Amino acid sequence: MYKPVSRGEIAQALLHLRELYRREPQANAADVRAHERREAGTKTLLSNLARTTEHPTLHTLLDIANMFSLRNL
Repeated sequence: MYKPVSRGEIAQALLHLRELYRREPQANAADVRAHERREAGTKTLLSNLARTTEHPTLHTLLDIANMFSLRNL
């Protein structure tokens, strides 16, 4: 069942995920590019959060899962 989550909670969760990845060392060029994509993606999601509906689109959820490698969980 879907449980509504406030935009503030969504923002906090995104910031938390970003901080977890910021602590990870970047060992190679692929890690640097992934870091840059996460930073840009997080910034875009946070800036657009106020203009989104109460239910995120599947595309948005997949973007978040890809940015933070959540698809393997």
